Amino acid sequence: MQKQNVLMIEGTFPITMKEDVAHFNAAAKEILKGIHPRTAVVKLSCKIGVGEKYEEITDLTTIDAPEKKTSIPHKRGQALLIDLWATWCPPCQKPMAHNQEMLAHRGADWGDKVRIIGISIDDSADTVASHVTKNGWTKVEHYHQADSDASEKYGSGGVPHVFLVDNEGTVVFKGHPATRDLEKDIDALIKGEKLTGKGTTPSGAEEDDEDGEEFMDLDLATVNKEMNYFTSHIDEVATALGSKASKLIKDMVVMVKISKYDVKTGKFLTNFQNVNVLVGQKADTESVLPEIESFMKKVGSTFKQSNRVQAL
Repeated sequence: MQKQNVLMIEGTFPITMKEDVAHFNAAAKEILKGIHPRTAVVKLSCKIGVGEKYEEITDLTTIDAPEKKTSIPHKRGQALLIDLWATWCPPCQKPMAHNQEMLAHRGADWGDKVRIIGISIDDSADTVASHVTKNGWTKVEHYHQADSDASEKYGSGGVPHVFLVDNEGTVVFKGHPATRDLEKDIDALIKGEKLTGKGTTPSGAEEDDEDGEEFMDLDLATVNKEMNYFTSHIDEVATALGSKASKLIKDMVVMVKISKYDVKTGKFLTNFQNVNVLVGQKADTESVLPEIESFMKKVGSTFKQSNRVQAL
């Protein structure tokens, strides 16, 4: 049995809240002095999100002239597709190849109304130049991040990650390139049409977590009461199950509470769930599960319950 209580304050806020976030991070650092970093994690950042105006990316270098700093401005009437990637990232290779293909097939039609740009987070511009040349991805505009804050402003913490900027200079999509038909999106932006679907929701809007976890406006006092009951009585369940549970290959009774602050509504949304994982002989799982469910009824009813039983 493992009990773990971790305070994790993580979040991404609109770039307009940059000063507030910096103030919060500084204050939290002082408060958490002397506390083990794995027990309390505070990591707030600001990014330019969907629905916000594009800010010119500066302090980049081109891969053929790494000694010279340059920038990527937005020109009114022009759509931008910017791809954050790396040569060492296997999932980045197919999207970058697709960028090359789009320009090879549609570049003449799009003309100067479209720019497709790759910003590599590799350590060296020379590495990127060699990789691009080897693969023949020469139609894409390639830059090395160098001293730029492109990843901090627009990234997601990983690559590949792309974002689209419309004719008016507004970010209209952010996400993984495989989740969209980017060629179709670019055609729509040229026509001045609005994008819809995954990744096009304005920053701060309520939406479920990307991995399908549901965040709801729950009463936090009730949530905390149920969580406290669970943590203070789970020993009783472990003792009661005893030898029954020991026969299973895997037996996990987990309570998870994750809260996030929704900037748009000014509310804390919470994902509160009980997950029970049982793996073993059918007779053993059937003898254990009812006792777990009986205990969870005593805990409360605010949480979402999920039983993952694999009977062998």
